Amino acid sequence: MDLRPEPLHEEFACSLRAAKSEEVTPTPDSVIERYHKNSLWWMFPGEMLFRSLRDIREKQILDLGCGDGQLVTGLAKLGARVTGVDVAPARIRKATLRAKLDGVQDRTQFLVQNVLESPLPECRFDIVVCSAFLHHVDLKRVLPVLWASMKPGGVAVMIEPVSLSPFLRRLRRLIPVVAYPGAEERPLNQEELNLVLKTFTDIRTTYYEIFSRLQVFLPNRNRIDHGHPCTKAVLILLGCIDRLLLRLFPFLSAFAGEVVIVGSKRSSHEVTCGTEVPASAQTL
Repeated sequence: MDLRPEPLHEEFACSLRAAKSEEVTPTPDSVIERYHKNSLWWMFPGEMLFRSLRDIREKQILDLGCGDGQLVTGLAKLGARVTGVDVAPARIRKATLRAKLDGVQDRTQFLVQNVLESPLPECRFDIVVCSAFLHHVDLKRVLPVLWASMKPGGVAVMIEPVSLSPFLRRLRRLIPVVAYPGAEERPLNQEELNLVLKTFTDIRTTYYEIFSRLQVFLPNRNRIDHGHPCTKAVLILLGCIDRLLLRLFPFLSAFAGEVVIVGSKRSSHEVTCGTEVPASAQTL
């Protein structure tokens, strides 16, 4: 049973709230360099996304649910041609401004579009990325649209919050820290995660945030590119502990709070443009 709100409506509401609260500034060169090196991929899901894509020069990339364009401009500054799609006009306006400030307006395109009402072109993109988007939407309807937009042999990289342990969900209700401020912020459960995994081939998953969940108590956790060495040291320590535990005891992924999913669309000799989505996606 899908308990999520009407498809994309809550994504719009969430995007609108964020658009009102964030100021657009140029992306620091240090951030782009960090994504380019992605040496801390084992700690930061965003770096894992870039590590999974490798050489993206001149690749056609779709950022579905692009928000205010931070990922779009980061990919464009590394040589890709990126289309950002979001349902919220306010966020697209900010994304367009960000692309101008970052000097990549010639490599980016932004669309205000509900992909369920106005589908994306089929077999258009080499790569599709989603960052904290799928947990807002009706997976049964959105995943086939995402799959169809990929070229044969294309790659999808998705970063999503997850809540796979019933025990942790019960425990979470007892902790007085607001992690998910609304119904639309509910992370993917195991059944929903399985739906995503069945849509693609050559699946790889990397889990994050076991002890790293404690970073919520670090006020400067999002400012480590501008100093705060003590906060960064704590984040690295927590990340090291998580990576070691997940390597030694893979079953602990059930207690993770975030996952990076990398999957592929079958290559051109197995599927051609215009064919139907795989049976797994049709029956989500």
